[in-house]
Amino acid sequence: MTARLSTALACCLVLFVVTAGLVLVPSAGMAIHELERVLLSALRTETGSLIGPDWLQEAIRDISALGSMTVSIGGTMLGAGYFALRGEVRKAAFLLAAITGAVLLSVGAKEIFARPRPDLFEHGTRVFTPSFPSAHAAVSAAVAAAFANVLAMRFVETPARATIFVACGCVAILIGASRIYLGVHWPTDVVAGWALGLAWALVCVPLIKSETRS
Repeated sequence: MTARLSTALACCLVLFVVTAGLVLVPSAGMAIHELERVLLSALRTETGSLIGPDWLQEAIRDISALGSMTVSIGGTMLGAGYFALRGEVRKAAFLLAAITGAVLLSVGAKEIFARPRPDLFEHGTRVFTPSFPSAHAAVSAAVAAAFANVLAMRFVETPARATIFVACGCVAILIGASRIYLGVHWPTDVVAGWALGLAWALVCVPLIKSETRS
């Protein structure tokens, strides 16, 4: 792993540990917890309904669905299958490793922390698991980073590669933000999810880099 990847991985892990600390020791992050409540309240009307027109609310639900287990796992399996059929086994393995680890880590962390979902308002979509970290954020971050790395390998030009990473990153950001808007996650859940998912993707990067060197 290069120095740049190691630094990025360390930053992600530190961010996850900090947010996890705020969850485990609420008194240590009282101001942040209060800010989270204010932010979630700002996304609701006086009657408790989501702000914004109906079409915006539906669009955000659609964006949130992109980070669901069904879409994330299904899309990654299709991508891995495509590369496997082309004989690019390492790319397929990289994608599968990224999604598998992200799912297991996020689900496992949820059971460990068992943080209740926000209960300030009625949720904008159905939820079934504990709150911390956001699995949508974690899985989408890992998948976005994995696909960005794979797709960027097809280009030599720096602008094209940068565009791919920015586009994939924006998708992951929108998915995480949608969970906050819908009131099903505290902001720290989403931040921790992004950090965890990206950290795992970075751990998997050597799989794909070794193909570049071979």
